[in-house]
Amino acid sequence: MNKKNCENVLKTARFLSPRIGQCISTKAVGKFEREDITHEYKHLERTKEEREVMLRALRQCRDVFSRYYLNDDLEDVQFEFTLLDDIVIGEPFTVKLKALNKKDEGDEFTVNVSLHVHSALYTGESKKLIKRDEFQIKLGPGVEQEMTMRLEYAEYEKSLVDQCAFLISAMAHVEETGFDYCAQDDFRVRMPDIAIQVDGEIVQNQPITVTATLTNPLPKPLKGGEFIIEGPGFGKPTKLKMKSNIPPGEDAKVKCKLTPTTPGCKAVIAKFRSKELEDVDGYHTIYVKECSDVQKDNNCHL
Repeated sequence: MNKKNCENVLKTARFLSPRIGQCISTKAVGKFEREDITHEYKHLERTKEEREVMLRALRQCRDVFSRYYLNDDLEDVQFEFTLLDDIVIGEPFTVKLKALNKKDEGDEFTVNVSLHVHSALYTGESKKLIKRDEFQIKLGPGVEQEMTMRLEYAEYEKSLVDQCAFLISAMAHVEETGFDYCAQDDFRVRMPDIAIQVDGEIVQNQPITVTATLTNPLPKPLKGGEFIIEGPGFGKPTKLKMKSNIPPGEDAKVKCKLTPTTPGCKAVIAKFRSKELEDVDGYHTIYVKECSDVQKDNNCHL
């Protein structure tokens, strides 16, 4: 499509549905006045009768855009899709879909639901189906039901790809009305935090003690663990290998000495990797005093 054609493309700005189909008129009998007969041709806007007529028309229309109007405002079954996120790797997570029959009386609806979890690339493209659950429920008047799919670490462990991302989707079909619902969301399980503690007065050219602590979030031991402690102005990175495996829920803790060579605001950075866990990091901001600031107290030793 060339630039000229792109400029001529129309897009929807807003809908003014209540302004359409108003003031249907005829000449009043026996006098030269307008008589409004709109009510003889259509029900009042937003009334129950008008919504039923609109819904029937949309369902019979074959235009693809009519499906966008078949939304929760018109449909008798309302859906709400939720994902319980902020999950640390190793923890289970849950996908939920609620369905509500908005009618107070009358019809019962049969709803078929399908929940899916795919692993996803950093681009958002789905990679592999990890789990799929299907449900069929009956919704009586005013009834709300919740469908839940729980995914354990053992189920998604071997399917993790870039940045531990997932693509979650929910699809539902109401048999009696033909209404289709679809929702999609993506999220990541996050890595655990590394806690960093710095002891001692932080002065240029004087060593400080750095302690890094990580809690194993996985339901299995971490093998071959290694910490890397570094930061700008601290020289070469310090590598500290763990002497033993880290059991589930237990802490891995290391200590080392770093010497800041330049003053100012610095970040102490800690990284951890093992055979089971990678790309774990944390940082702690410190302020390094200049030697001249503490020479009066004889605390600076070059």
